[in-house]
Amino acid sequence: MNQFDDIAGDLRDIKDKLSKITSVIKDNTKEIKFQTQVRFEITKETGKLQKTYENLGKKVYDLLKEDRLEDCDLSEYTRQIDISIARIESLKTKLEGQSNYDGFDDVQRDIESEGEKIIYVDEEDLKK
Repeated sequence: MNQFDDIAGDLRDIKDKLSKITSVIKDNTKEIKFQTQVRFEITKETGKLQKTYENLGKKVYDLLKEDRLEDCDLSEYTRQIDISIARIESLKTKLEGQSNYDGFDDVQRDIESEGEKIIYVDEEDLKK
């Protein structure tokens, strides 16, 4: 019976470690999704900022060509540029504030401290 108890204990340990790994994978997946969404927003806002710069440049060119630059109010362009820059900086700060925790290191350390070896579990084995 002692061997069966040892096997049962080993299986419980494997189950616990697999649960930890699953939890870490879920957390990392959520973090990657969040980072991807924020990076997409940064890219989108950067494109919007670039378009505003282009529109401002075209407007200034047209006004200079017609010698009417002094008569024009370009404050709306500068307001849009300031808003876009602030939004991009805010998104970058949000992205930098995201943790880069990798829980796999903790699981690996636990396994090594117990003197156990990592066991590869095939997907087919999990279906049984």
